[in-house]
Amino acid sequence: KVIVKDPYLFIGGWNFDFFCFRLDGSINWKYRASFRIVENALVHNNTVYFDAHDSYVYALDAPTGKLKWRYRADYDQPTEMLLIGNELIFGSKDFLEVLDPQSGKRIRKIKTPQIVDRLYAWNNKCVFVYTNVYIVDTKTGKVEVLIPGKGPYFKIAFGKQRFIVTDENTGVYGYSFDPKLQQKLSGTQ
Repeated sequence: KVIVKDPYLFIGGWNFDFFCFRLDGSINWKYRASFRIVENALVHNNTVYFDAHDSYVYALDAPTGKLKWRYRADYDQPTEMLLIGNELIFGSKDFLEVLDPQSGKRIRKIKTPQIVDRLYAWNNKCVFVYTNVYIVDTKTGKVEVLIPGKGPYFKIAFGKQRFIVTDENTGVYGYSFDPKLQQKLSGTQ
């Protein structure tokens, strides 16, 4: 996915290169990782964060591409990243790793009951999907099942009062935010 943060556009790829383009289409800079880049980047405060399947999370100066820091994850395929509060969060197999976005130092590591596949932010909490949908308070490390599943689930989208989850078998399910109404609202094939 291309990330646009005016005046730049950021994208990585399978050829190990992470690019910063100007909006006129010219290359501003290119950074080479040691393996493919498949997850979305995150841009915050003139820093672009991305991970590669070389086990590293990278933080680069957005205007220049200069490496600020890199962090070696415990797993060779970190997930995409979230910024909640002033903490950078990503999945690393069956853990969530929480980093200081300025220094790249680990703040905490949270054990999860299943592999972390995809991450989402909702209500200052981290939500991840696998065979269940989980919600995690990354400050306390408390992990709860939000939706018990027949998964694996692939994606989740949040609305005002409901959220939608898709699964491996092309099912689309709607749920209410009211925990007492954690029932399937609709299902289509």
